[in-house]
Amino acid sequence: MSNDRGPVPPHSVISSVWGRAANVDVERGEGSWLIDRNGERWLDYTSGIGVVNTGHAHPKVAAAIAEQATKLIHGQQNIVFHEPGLRLHERLSKVLDGGPWGVFLSNSGSEAVEAAVKLARRATKRRVILTFRGGYHGRTAQTMAMTTAKNVYRGHFEPLPGSVYSTAFPSCFRAPVAARDYAVAGAPGACAGCSCRWEEEWDLTLHTLASAEDVAAVIVEPILGEGGYVVPPAGFLPRLRELTRELGILLIADEVQTGYGRTGKMFAVQHHLGDGEGDRLGSPPLGDHRSQGAPRYLGARHTRRHLRRQRCRLRRRPRHTRRDRRGGARCECGGPRHADA
Repeated sequence: MSNDRGPVPPHSVISSVWGRAANVDVERGEGSWLIDRNGERWLDYTSGIGVVNTGHAHPKVAAAIAEQATKLIHGQQNIVFHEPGLRLHERLSKVLDGGPWGVFLSNSGSEAVEAAVKLARRATKRRVILTFRGGYHGRTAQTMAMTTAKNVYRGHFEPLPGSVYSTAFPSCFRAPVAARDYAVAGAPGACAGCSCRWEEEWDLTLHTLASAEDVAAVIVEPILGEGGYVVPPAGFLPRLRELTRELGILLIADEVQTGYGRTGKMFAVQHHLGDGEGDRLGSPPLGDHRSQGAPRYLGARHTRRHLRRQRCRLRRRPRHTRRDRRGGARCECGGPRHADA
């Protein structure tokens, strides 16, 4: 096939480093359908791997892109201000309860995850990052070290950044005991009758691989993605939140695959932690470019003031070097007097 630009190049121009799931030659897309060069229609279950949540060539999205392209293609956010960017930041800062939140726009999920790791280490002055086995967090060096979904993602690339340890993700289907009595109450964070014992593995990890006082953050996919698309027990995230809070560990929810309404709520953690729990996460849920449209974003983060308060709590002592307008004691982090932990 050819056009006024000459023959269409062969498939071989694409690097073989990419693994392929299909070899369809697409001409255009319409909603949830792809149309190939022969006019055959394919139902697109991938949605561009989560990028086109509103479908291919949605009229409103296409019109917005076309309008913006005639005004400004790219205005670097640390150089210029522009109305679309300011409005985007404002909307994202209020997408979770308890805001306004700080927002960091990034190019990919890997970059968003790395930003969360850097922020957690900076805020807590700790170094260790805990992950869950089967998790996928990216293909950069740092995120490869955190990824255990498949060895193909990290194999042959050692050495990788250290101070990263993994623990068991709860999987009721693959629990060690085949027969389950659903009338029996489960352990905290598990289903009734389940024996996945993820909390025992968590405790073992903190006694054999890393000390709790050295752990900056634990990162979790609310629904395991590349590791098998595993939905955890309903009590898993609430119990994990309790454990991390008790130990002063930040909780990072990697929602690159589950965020932006794909599970029925804006973020998957809201199903289990509640709409009001997001403001107490160590780092709010993550996302990236997979939200539709030309720009690629986002990694949302706590404001600097909140992280100062978290750091103050981790020191396990109140610090009162400022006075509020009424003469009351205030912590230097900007918050009210903290009780001793």
